[in-house]
Amino acid sequence: EWPEGRGIFFNPGKTVACWVNEEDHCRLICRADFGHLQSVFGRFCELNKLFTAAVESQGKTLMQREELGYLAACPANVGSGMTASMRVVLPELTKDPFQLMALCEELGLHARSGAGAASVRGVVKWEIWNRQSVGCSEVQIVQRLLDGVVRLIDIELQLSAAGQDHEGGKQLGNFVLPAVTPAFDAWLRAQLLASPEDVKDTENFKYLRFAELPPFTAKHSSLMRTVLNPSVFEKLKSLRGTRTSKGFTLSNAIQPGVLQPRLDVGFVCGDEECYALFPDVILPLVRQLHQFDAAKDAHPRAPLDAAQLRVSDEEARKLQQCVKSTRIRGVRNIAGLALPPGTTREERAETEGVLKKVFGTFAGELAGKYTELGALGKEEVRALQDRGVLFQSPGLLQVLEGAGGYRDWPENRGLFVNESESAVCWCNEEDHCKVIAMEQGCDVVSVFRRYSELSAAVKAGLEQEGRALMETEALGFLATCPSNVGTGMKVSFKLELPAMTYDPERLDKTCRFLGLVLHGSGGKVSAAQNNCWEISNMQRVGLTEVEIVHKVVEGALRIIAMEQEEAAAIKEYQDSLAAEKSAE
Repeated sequence: EWPEGRGIFFNPGKTVACWVNEEDHCRLICRADFGHLQSVFGRFCELNKLFTAAVESQGKTLMQREELGYLAACPANVGSGMTASMRVVLPELTKDPFQLMALCEELGLHARSGAGAASVRGVVKWEIWNRQSVGCSEVQIVQRLLDGVVRLIDIELQLSAAGQDHEGGKQLGNFVLPAVTPAFDAWLRAQLLASPEDVKDTENFKYLRFAELPPFTAKHSSLMRTVLNPSVFEKLKSLRGTRTSKGFTLSNAIQPGVLQPRLDVGFVCGDEECYALFPDVILPLVRQLHQFDAAKDAHPRAPLDAAQLRVSDEEARKLQQCVKSTRIRGVRNIAGLALPPGTTREERAETEGVLKKVFGTFAGELAGKYTELGALGKEEVRALQDRGVLFQSPGLLQVLEGAGGYRDWPENRGLFVNESESAVCWCNEEDHCKVIAMEQGCDVVSVFRRYSELSAAVKAGLEQEGRALMETEALGFLATCPSNVGTGMKVSFKLELPAMTYDPERLDKTCRFLGLVLHGSGGKVSAAQNNCWEISNMQRVGLTEVEIVHKVVEGALRIIAMEQEEAAAIKEYQDSLAAEKSAE
């Protein structure tokens, strides 16, 4: 019966439109040329308010449900029912459109070429829009779009600088300098041109030497920036032996935080000697990250023993109500070998060779198979990543990008997995080895037992090879990033929290108060999908592994109690509204 009963409303300026009886009863649309996102959203809010009032004046109500929000013909449009999009010109990113789409996925966004979703090659203009429409507010959707587009434009400007000739005939090749501010960019380019060749350099990555303290901008927000003041920089620069025996320097260590302004920590270690050479930076970072003063206290040691965990039947029952999965991962590095930001191709291969032999000693439940990353196809990589079994692919938002950790990718990287995918080891990602135990559900005692056995197996296997773990008395296990020293352990629950999702700011503040970190469903730099959030421990040093598990369990129980209180309050309010309507 097309086109009967269909139509369109629009205002004189055609900045507001309403589609009638297309895919849904009505689509409310607000638009503007150029980047006036705030004014467009303000107009949308006003339109939505007027439309709702007009519907109610006709004795009708909008189609919605408590758990899903607005309902739609297609389930993809439930929740807010809102798509916020911007059209952006990205000529450099268009050269690798599939990488652009992967980057947008990292940012929680979709990307489609101006010629339509099926045509991606050769176009410059892209439509960028939100992936998530349910489980977050309209304001959050618009803010995520704005933040993501700004990040894409930053990367586009960085890419446009690549491959250009500069004074002295020096070229950047495929190495990309960031676009931060004009003055900072000019300073950074001068540092690059003055930097000597480094044996660790590749065509795609260059190690810089900073002759002076970087002139950090307002965009630089890492902890490294707050710690590295002029006196500390000059002290470290003037010391003899400021290059480790493996050739890692202070400039190498701070390069991620200089090139990537929005990193959390912004400092990496290229080998274990960095911890002895740069304590004036590392110890204050550890103090800020973990509220632990390694200059005064030694990291406590205790056996990894699941029998020491105390989770009552009642606590387990409460956890079961919201916890969808449990995961524990830890960092283990091999003494005497350079860490990924400071390694060479030969030493990276040596690290993989040692770990392959270690994985070959695993028996029983832990027995499994090692697979080299380069042997996996794109579909296999995506499937393993979706299941949380494999680490993420290189991305411009990750610390390894500015640290040299992606050189020669994917050579000598890989993963070991047992048959049930409940025990996993990553090789040569951010650290030499990450040991991971995980399973669906909330049995944290079972997961911790497997984690303990996996950790012990790695240690025993290394000892058989005449190797030792990288650790010190004061800091415990050492890692590429100071955020992972101590136990090196991260305990995480994936929680389904539909009521608390209405107010993610409150949820985040609660987690911080409880000493926990809140992320979306897929971990860091991800959105909450299906009202699921990941919570994990903030502190990794100064506590034993058992104490950390107990802290996360206690925090999860508190959040679950708040979720139930919030859900009851929402139901009570909705019941009162229903009672008022029926009384009318």
